[in-house]
Amino acid sequence: MVSPAAPGENRRVVVNAIDDVVFETVSEAIPDAGEVRIRGTVVGICGSDTHAACGHHPFIDLPYRPGHEVIGVVDAVGAGVDDSWVGTRVVVEPNLACGHCTQCRAGRYNICQELLVLGCQTPGGLADSFTVAVDRVIALDPALDDDHAILIEPLATPVHAVRRAAETVGDLRDRPVVVIGAGPIGLFVLLALRDAGAKVVVADLL
Repeated sequence: MVSPAAPGENRRVVVNAIDDVVFETVSEAIPDAGEVRIRGTVVGICGSDTHAACGHHPFIDLPYRPGHEVIGVVDAVGAGVDDSWVGTRVVVEPNLACGHCTQCRAGRYNICQELLVLGCQTPGGLADSFTVAVDRVIALDPALDDDHAILIEPLATPVHAVRRAAETVGDLRDRPVVVIGAGPIGLFVLLALRDAGAKVVVADLL
C-alpha cells in the first residue's frame, strides 16, 4: 500500500530509460482557466510507452512523464469551468490540439500542426494528480467500471479505423477482412470488425 502524498505535493513517474523509472515530487498544480484537475484511479501502459522507454519512439524524447490512458475523478476546476465537474469520474482525450491551425479549423485536430499528447510531450496521468483542459475530459457512465473504461482510449483508434473502412468500401457485413498483427490494437480491430459483421482473419508472426 502506497501512502498518500503530503498535502500540496504531487508525485509523478519519470521515465529516464527502460531500466531507470523514478518518482519525482512537485507542487500540486492549480488548474488554470478552462482546466480541471484530475486524481487518477487507473492509468494504462501503452505499447508506445514501452517503445519510448527504450528510446525508440520517434515523437517522445527521454526523459518523459507517462500516462495518456487515464481514468480519474475531477477534484478541482479553474476559472470559467462549471463547479459541477468536481467529483465527476472522467476519461481523458489525450490529444492537446492548438485549435487555430488549418487542420484544427477543418476539424482534423488529430493532425494539428502543433499537436502535443498528454503523457507523451507533456506530463501525463501517471501521477497523484494532473491538470488538463476541460474540453479534453468526458464524463463516464457510472455503470462502466474502471477496468473497462480504461480501454476507451486504446479502443478508439481501432473503432475509428473500422468506421473509416466502412465509409470507403461500404457495409462490412459478411465482407472478408484481414488484420495484420495480433497485438492489443490488432485484437481491438478484430472486435470492432466482428461488431460490424465482417468475416475476419488475423495474421501475425509465430
